[in-house]
Amino acid sequence: MGLLNAFQRRGRPELGEIKHDYRVELPGFGATYRRADESPELTRSAEGRGPDPDTAGRGLGAHNSTQNAFADALKSAGYLPQSPKPNEPDYDVGWEVGTVVWVGEVKSLTPANEERQMRTALGQVLRYRQSLMALGHEVRAAVITEHEPQDATWAALLEENGVALVFPANFESFVAALGTPD
Repeated sequence: MGLLNAFQRRGRPELGEIKHDYRVELPGFGATYRRADESPELTRSAEGRGPDPDTAGRGLGAHNSTQNAFADALKSAGYLPQSPKPNEPDYDVGWEVGTVVWVGEVKSLTPANEERQMRTALGQVLRYRQSLMALGHEVRAAVITEHEPQDATWAALLEENGVALVFPANFESFVAALGTPD
């Protein structure tokens, strides 16, 4: 028994720890797009209250339908919408144009939550861009909203920060301006 114990290390912290990592990380950007559930069981949530209106109530349904509609617009134009891989930030939809990776954050908007939602979205896409650049990608970002923000100064602020503003009324023109998919 002594010889067996000399080689056995599992369960004995003083002898070290054996760790196994079975994750498989594919090269490149993104994974196959996972459609958002447009008819989730909605719970009542006071608009403009709580940490994120896109996680419950009307906001969740609006978020998910906007996300899928934008992914469909990309697909119709020949682009391949992507969802994040485990080692990537949690963007809502991504796509590639040549060697450039695009990430989009989708937000539902109401008059009560627009300011907070837009501030949150801008911070998220700037962080996503930074994280993906650290992985070696050239990155552009977009804030995708369920409708055009009522406060027109958001368009200027996003543009100043190199972030596109996209909403259903401009999906087609935005996607067309990306150029032809490779």
